[in-house]
Amino acid sequence: GASSARKSEWIQGRIAVQRAFAKAGVKVEPKAFREGDPRTLASLPEWSFTLSHTSDWAFAWVANERARFAIGVDIEDVSRTISDGAEKKFRRRDDRTELDAIHLWSLKEAAFKAVPKENQKDLVVSSIVIDSNTFYCADRRMHGFWRQETSGELIRSFAWVDKALL
Repeated sequence: GASSARKSEWIQGRIAVQRAFAKAGVKVEPKAFREGDPRTLASLPEWSFTLSHTSDWAFAWVANERARFAIGVDIEDVSRTISDGAEKKFRRRDDRTELDAIHLWSLKEAAFKAVPKENQKDLVVSSIVIDSNTFYCADRRMHGFWRQETSGELIRSFAWVDKALL
């Protein structure tokens, strides 16, 4: 089974999703979460959400499927270290940013999550190129936008793709 820490993170994530839906005026029951489908709820197929968590934090963002944008979010602890070997696997020469490894990783993770599920086939994080407030996928015609905030020890990355441009 899952470790108690991992189970706690899962619960924190679902609470964050419930709170995000509540801010959108939608009540979500805990039993609504589908096993194996991290983006939708069985009882609310017209809504999607994106979720990220660390050991101490959880964050969610929700959107109505009729909305213009597909969304993605990631949070990371600013003190998390990424090995040089791992960074070489996702940092690209054409990334136009001077961000350190953890900030860049967080942006790429949010951008990946923002790509609609039906467009993710064979997409890998290393094919995402980060530019100034935009990103694009090097191996396909797709781009989006990003914003990042660092507050204390927490990095929050937001990404969105205009579905009309897919």
